[in-house]
This record gives sequence, structure tokens and C-alpha cells, in this order.
Amino acid sequence: LKEDATVMHSLGQVLMYQSRDGDAIPYFRRAFALDSTQFLSALYLGNCLLRTGRIADSRTAYARSFAGAEREVERAPQNGYNRGFLAYLCARRGDSLRAGAEIAQALKTSPEVADVLWEAALTYETLGRHDDAISALRSASRDLLEDLSRWPEAAPLVRDERFQQLLHASQRTP
Repeated sequence: LKEDATVMHSLGQVLMYQSRDGDAIPYFRRAFALDSTQFLSALYLGNCLLRTGRIADSRTAYARSFAGAEREVERAPQNGYNRGFLAYLCARRGDSLRAGAEIAQALKTSPEVADVLWEAALTYETLGRHDDAISALRSASRDLLEDLSRWPEAAPLVRDERFQQLLHASQRTP
């Protein structure tokens, strides 16, 4: 069978969701090597590298992902998903000012898009803006909240009583 970037990314994501970050790393590396436009693979690679203590390597992966996300935002500035993704990357890279501006713009252009709400929650949580993360999730579906619950970066948010209330009050997406 021929290797495919999407398949490699999916395999990495399954392992990541199983908390097998070390095992996921080669799949995300391969996905990005096969298709350098897969900036999501580079982000997930960065997260896995960071969680396994490989800080310098994670910075390199975040930089690659950032470059791709920035190109996409320049190409389509009104795309809330790409702008939200860029915001999360800015937060992961320590650029809190730009992260805040990018996520505010993403929420303005795409306030009901599930992926943008997810990105907003992770961006705000990474920035230490816990209350803003909770606020961003007020209209989130149960599926989104459950997915967010699997992310180690969202663990403090998930433990918050307000998050748990949102989760229990939310509806499944049809």
C-alpha cells in the first residue's frame, strides 16, 4: 500500500488520543514529510514532542506548522478556522499578544464554527485565560466538549466545574 499523509496523520492522532505520544511522533513526522501543507500534523507533532520532553524539537515543529498556518491566513484572511489555528500556534510559541488578536478575529468571523470554538478554548487555556476559555465554549456541542476532554493541554480546563456543567448541559451534534 502507498503511504498517504492523511492516513499517517490519522494513525498518529489515534496514538496521541491513547496517550502514546512517543509512538505517534513518527506518524506525524511522516505525514508532514509526505505533505508539507499538513500543518496540523506539524502542530500535533510539536505537542507530542513537548509532552515527551523534547522541547527544542517541539519548537521546530511549531515553527513549521506556524509557517503553513500563516500562509493559509494570508491566502484566505476571512477563514476563521485557519486564523484560529494560527492563534493557537501563536499561543504555543509564546506570542500572547498576537494569539489574542488572532483568536478574537477568528471568533468574530466564525463564532459558531465548532473548530474555531475548540481552537479558542485551547488558545485561551494556553494563554492562562481560563475564564475566556470557558466563555468560548458556551455554545459548544457535547461532541466538541468530549473531544476537548481528551487533550492533555485542556486538562485544567476540563477539571473546572463550569466546564463540567457545560458538558452535562450540552447536546450531541446530530
